[in-house]
Amino acid sequence: MSKNIYDMLNDYNINFDELKEEGFNDIEKKKIKYNFKKSINKENKKSNKRKKTIIAATFIGALFIGFIGTDVGATVVYGIKMASYEIATFLGIKKDLSSYKTVVNKTLSNYELEIKLNEIILDNDELIISSTFKPKDEKLEGKSIFLIPEVFVNGSSLGVTMAGGLGGIIIDDSGYSTAMECSFKEEEYNGDLDIKITYRDMFINQEFKRTEPITFEFTTSSEELANNTKKIELNNTFTLASGEEIKLNKYTSNVISEKIYYSIDRKGKDETPYYLKLKGQDNEGNKIAFTLSKGTSNWGVLKLDNKEYKISETATSITLAPYAIQFPIENNKSDNNIEQINDNDLTQIGEEFSIQIN
Repeated sequence: MSKNIYDMLNDYNINFDELKEEGFNDIEKKKIKYNFKKSINKENKKSNKRKKTIIAATFIGALFIGFIGTDVGATVVYGIKMASYEIATFLGIKKDLSSYKTVVNKTLSNYELEIKLNEIILDNDELIISSTFKPKDEKLEGKSIFLIPEVFVNGSSLGVTMAGGLGGIIIDDSGYSTAMECSFKEEEYNGDLDIKITYRDMFINQEFKRTEPITFEFTTSSEELANNTKKIELNNTFTLASGEEIKLNKYTSNVISEKIYYSIDRKGKDETPYYLKLKGQDNEGNKIAFTLSKGTSNWGVLKLDNKEYKISETATSITLAPYAIQFPIENNKSDNNIEQINDNDLTQIGEEFSIQIN
């Protein structure tokens, strides 16, 4: 991928005036932009004579959810070589995930796009999807394309709150392969589930467009991963400078992720956007940090970045301290972007606490 394309993506501006879904605060919007920028793999410089069309995993959720049309115009594609990339590749996980994933391995197309759904994993309140995209319409060559999925479980919309790219974009002759996670409201789904993922809404060079729907339908189960997920109830509270109270409610851990769920008590005050982070180490001395993954004005989820941090498999506890910064930042950071925040910007807002994980 050329540096010019990377720079273009890095400078890509999301037009939030287009977003009608309520509940996106300033921190969430910055997080969406940050997650997307992180998803671009700078190191992928494989040359290709044809023009590159950047088709990225969606980074916006719960948009334009409504009646789902049938997959008129979508056809099964035969004889097309499109690579399959496993979710573990994007997550940086070297363990066998076969017991927890559903391999779809199906390619559909309309007159503009070919989309191959490789595999999915349902991790409690997140659906992780590995897909490969390829443009068919020559008019799309050289343009940035962002796809927006509509996700339904057992016929009901999941009310997606946010989605983001994971681990970069792999570019080869088969197209553009990526993994994305769709984060839902905190609900748990058990047993066999009927999943429908429809692609028909997208942004082309920041302009919204609706194409002929491409719909994938399949059955999956979250039971195996749920049964192997450790859940620990928490009751730690911290007070922000604004007087609002943060309460840590739950820690979860499995082969896919480590998360901490929190809620916010506004104490009758107006919403004040904050960026939250938990920093510390496990009892074997490995440094760790839980950063903002998703959230609304009333709750959120902090997640351990498994590519940057690892909790030892033999660790019995982790010790963390809460840090925060209020937006807008009163300094020279003109855009107040999350990626510009460093630890020196953060203020500790509470005492250290420990979680017994084993």
